[in-house]
Amino acid sequence: MKGRDASLSGDASFVPPLDATGKAWRMSDLQFYWMLQSGSHAMALRLSDVEMPPFGARLGADEVAALLDYVKASWSKQQRDSQAETTRREEASPTDAVAQGRELYLKKCAVCHGAQMEGQTHSIGEGSNARPVSVPPLKGDPLALAMTDVELRQLILGGEAYHPAPHSEYRMPDAKLLDAEVAALIGYLRRAWTVVTPAR
Repeated sequence: MKGRDASLSGDASFVPPLDATGKAWRMSDLQFYWMLQSGSHAMALRLSDVEMPPFGARLGADEVAALLDYVKASWSKQQRDSQAETTRREEASPTDAVAQGRELYLKKCAVCHGAQMEGQTHSIGEGSNARPVSVPPLKGDPLALAMTDVELRQLILGGEAYHPAPHSEYRMPDAKLLDAEVAALIGYLRRAWTVVTPAR
């Protein structure tokens, strides 16, 4: 995590460190996630002239959280406390995109998965044919946490036609969202899943 010089087209470019000697600790958890998901070109915060590629298609929420915890462990206690406070301030004043994602979740997803992403049991069928069906939780569920952004997008848009790891009789409907709305919804889910407790 010390950073290094990278040669791009013959020019030496500096890749910044992620440890205590760098500035990564100034980012909130959500900024760290967006940097990993979308690459540095999507962030107003630039730490280097080197473009970091997006990793949203490769990393699940649990992997992002584990990576963030590992990076935080290299910081001083003062840096960890400062970063935790930055994250808390952002939690208290969510961005427009996160607020939109929360609104979309409550409108499109909460009726089945629960307001707190806890999962619920619904009855399907009528009369004597009715039977309970469990809708899986989204928060803390290993299958959800392991999904990449690409898989989440396919599930949200594909509904019952897309099941990378079916584990319920429940069949999710197509959410019928625009691309920007899907991105906001995934951002909200990731925000809810990301571990924000600083390493000690």
